[in-house]
Order: sequence, then structure tokens, then C-alpha cells
Amino acid sequence: LDDLIRTIDGFLNTKSDIHLSMASSSHSCSGCGKEVRPRQHALLCDNCHQWRHRVCDTNMTQEMYSCS
Repeated sequence: LDDLIRTIDGFLNTKSDIHLSMASSSHSCSGCGKEVRPRQHALLCDNCHQWRHRVCDTNMTQEMYSCS
């Protein structure tokens, strides 16, 4: 989780470490373990290549997500 938070912090400063996207295929959230489905707000980490729902302990607001 600390690595993810550092990655998000880096993204907010550089916009190069994670991708904000709608998942195009079935992936599990690294936070809750549930499926990340299309049209859900999710983050893909370039470092660990794992998806995480925006609401699963990312500290990223909907506004921050929408502005990215």
C-alpha cells in the first residue's frame, strides 16, 4: 500500500508512473480482490502492473481522477 501511495504521489507530480483507465479485460483489484470492471475508476501501476479501484485506499478523489 505504501508503494501504491508513493506511486500516486509521483503521478500527481509527473503523470508517468500510473495510468488512469477503464479496464478493458478482467483484472482483480490489488486492494479488495474484486474484479475491476469496465467503466469503473481504476489505476494501473506501471511498477507492479496491478489494477486498483480508485476507492480502494488510493486517497485519490473523484475530482483528482477526472482531472487526470
